[in-house]
Amino acid sequence: MAVHSLSVIVDDVPAAAAFLQAVMGWRIVGEVDDGFAELDTGDASVMLSATGPVPMPQVGGVILHDVVEEVDAAAARATAAGGVLLYGPVDMDFGMRSALVQGPHGLVLDLCRPVDPPPGPGA
Repeated sequence: MAVHSLSVIVDDVPAAAAFLQAVMGWRIVGEVDDGFAELDTGDASVMLSATGPVPMPQVGGVILHDVVEEVDAAAARATAAGGVLLYGPVDMDFGMRSALVQGPHGLVLDLCRPVDPPPGPGA
């Protein structure tokens, strides 16, 4: 499995995006607003948000996104290993199937994969 992206929960999304762009040279993808920004590191995506990608209890600030072949099976393995299912598995409106699992010491994993085909308008 490979790390696809990382979510970092920050107090000031625009300031954090500008800082990472200036310091790390990462490219900002799309629009930056008070709630969300995405940066391309070249190898992965760093997503900054004020609250997290979906409603869930407050976490420690980092969500590790891992693209897997079977989200439901990966979530089952994670919970069998002692993880706590926070959200999902569910098809998200932005075209990903996702399950958020909290492991030891508060680390949150987003076990995800693109949905085939992605949902259309009104789906």
